[in-house]
Amino acid sequence: MAPTWLGRADEPRGRRRSDAETVVDRVSARIDTFTVCQPGLEPITHDELLKLGAKCRVTHGGVIASLTWSQLALAHLQLRTATRVLVRLARFDATNFNELGIGLRRINWHEWLPTDADVDVRVASSASRLYHTDAIEERVREVIGEGDGAPQRLSVRIDHNLVTVSLDASGEALYMRGWRTEAVAAPIRETLAAALVLWSGWDGKAPFVDPCCGSGTVAIEAAMWARRMAPGRNRSFAFEEWPCAESVEWRKLWAAVDADVRPAGPVVHASDIDDEAVQITQRNAERAGVVLETRVVDAAVRANEPRGPKPGWVVTNPPYGARVGGNLKEIYAAVGRLAESPWRLAVVGAQGTPTSSFGRHWEDSIPTRNGGVPVRLLKATTSER
Repeated sequence: MAPTWLGRADEPRGRRRSDAETVVDRVSARIDTFTVCQPGLEPITHDELLKLGAKCRVTHGGVIASLTWSQLALAHLQLRTATRVLVRLARFDATNFNELGIGLRRINWHEWLPTDADVDVRVASSASRLYHTDAIEERVREVIGEGDGAPQRLSVRIDHNLVTVSLDASGEALYMRGWRTEAVAAPIRETLAAALVLWSGWDGKAPFVDPCCGSGTVAIEAAMWARRMAPGRNRSFAFEEWPCAESVEWRKLWAAVDADVRPAGPVVHASDIDDEAVQITQRNAERAGVVLETRVVDAAVRANEPRGPKPGWVVTNPPYGARVGGNLKEIYAAVGRLAESPWRLAVVGAQGTPTSSFGRHWEDSIPTRNGGVPVRLLKATTSER
């Protein structure tokens, strides 16, 4: 295939005064990106990107999108289900190290990497003549140099002799929101919790109850979404260090996102049979800047949770595996009674657990993983009872 590039040929990595024109060109361009998410969540992440105005399509493990610089920034601020965003720098064919070196040197590295960047190079090769990953990494480092400054992560993937070079725009994974500094055993990842909330169909106004709140992740993600609080607002991203991004007015975008936050949201109930879990939930909620109605409950009275005057949603990550603290059938049945019609129910169901005990007819499901455990997101609107 013909090589494609984001950058100009054979220029040094160091910044030069003549770079200004290139930076302006780059800022006005669209960027080829791959937004990584957990397998199974691709359609949800795709919908989030569409709402940002992105041109995108689903593929296994993520979403391919053409973004403007503003959309790249907003994706990092506002995507709730994405793990990270990779920017494609180049794609070219290489069957030997000479071709690899030529392709790498065509990338305009001085636009993308700070001169002192500490680059973590990650190489993968499949069904290709260049298969020795250590030797490939060595060639990459010969081109980009070494540094001890801001960390950056570079991905070099070779598949059937096609080289794809991508730069990680996110830095730390996007599920690192900054507020969950405490957790109970086997917590649900923030991105999966957000996916469960979005997929449940909750409107952000009706009553919301999580009767197995654990560290509070599901309830906090729900409260933040209802108030339009950007999950990435209180952290930094790798792309902010890129030379080609210096002239983008990030702070105006940040301010616009903050201005969209609702001053108050619906009451979100979070409870658990574990007093420590409820205390952790309260502290995590404070760090996230949201208010939850929390309480410790006995397993036998879960069905008497406060539910409000109108039908709502029960959305929860019930115990399984490391979180099992009683008879699962009894726990699931209690949660099911709490969510009897016309209430709606959405849960994370682990493989081999008695999800039929919820007493619901599951209308839809999404297979995925939580902490390496195969699970399914399940939702229902009617009771079997």
